[in-house]
Amino acid sequence: MAMQKADKFMLAADKKAQKFDWFGISKQQNQEDAAEMYAKAAAQYKIIKEYGKAGLCYSKSAQCNMAAQNDIEAKASWREAGKCYRHVDFQKAIDAYKNAIQLNLDADRFGQAARLQEEIGDMLAEDDHLDEAIEAYEQSADYYEAENDTGNKNKRLLKVAHMCGKAKKWEKAIKIFENTAKASADNNLLRWKVKEYIFKAMLLNICMLAEDDIVKKKNIKWPQAGKTINERYCDISDIYASSRECKLIIQLLDCLPTEIQEFKDAIASYDRICKLETWNFELVYFIEKYMEDKQHEAPDLDVGFGGDDGGDGGYGDNDEQKEETAPTQKHNPFDQQVSQQDLADAPDLL
Repeated sequence: MAMQKADKFMLAADKKAQKFDWFGISKQQNQEDAAEMYAKAAAQYKIIKEYGKAGLCYSKSAQCNMAAQNDIEAKASWREAGKCYRHVDFQKAIDAYKNAIQLNLDADRFGQAARLQEEIGDMLAEDDHLDEAIEAYEQSADYYEAENDTGNKNKRLLKVAHMCGKAKKWEKAIKIFENTAKASADNNLLRWKVKEYIFKAMLLNICMLAEDDIVKKKNIKWPQAGKTINERYCDISDIYASSRECKLIIQLLDCLPTEIQEFKDAIASYDRICKLETWNFELVYFIEKYMEDKQHEAPDLDVGFGGDDGGDGGYGDNDEQKEETAPTQKHNPFDQQVSQQDLADAPDLL
């Protein structure tokens, strides 16, 4: 039933949109009527989950509204088209959202454009297109900055930082958390969030140092390399300096690079009091994997004890170096051969 109604509305909308007008007097009205019919067809297609057709109808509705110079209705239709296409083709969804964003920018509505740009970022993040999602969130933050909306700008930048952390773009994520912490340190409403930002920045720093050590072979000096950074962060916020998070960071640094069990115990002890976020745990797992790799790099003390010739120090199975000594044969007097003459000369024991 819904399919029949949808097809009927779409056919009527096509005829109305293509209706020829000699004088152009009723052209705008025809486009508005066609836009309304396309929207009705799209709603029916959504009922039966024909999202591709619904997106197409909303797109045609938007085009008709633009032809009739109804930009507000056109923006709404493009957005609805994007929502429908999101189920079947995210690239078409992005194109639809971008059309709506452009109309908002042309109308000097940067706040609305920023929200639509964030929706693009959410969609890309759900599909694990992290690089594209990061770009979308950054663009959203730029639109909020144009509106002088610092709060919403920082929220989108924090999303960028979390995405960069997942994508192992350590420096970019660290810079965002640091800048946000510094901007919030003197704000009475936001200063209590500073310890969270610094804690995450510190975990990212440890990850970056670990990667430099294991991949770039920079021979990081633990724990001093991390403690130097942590001391600088303590100067940003006295709340962080006296927090559980700061104490945990110091404990973790003291465990690096190879004290894995102590590292796990410190994390477990903290998590029993203050639950760690899933994002934080991902960084912790990265650090733990680094520690395991460093532990495997440690030299085997059983190797090299045999001298400079590459011997195994007496713990190997080299047959050339293990010559078995034949057991000493003891003299058995009963094994001697006795002659008949010796038997005749023997005394009679009876």
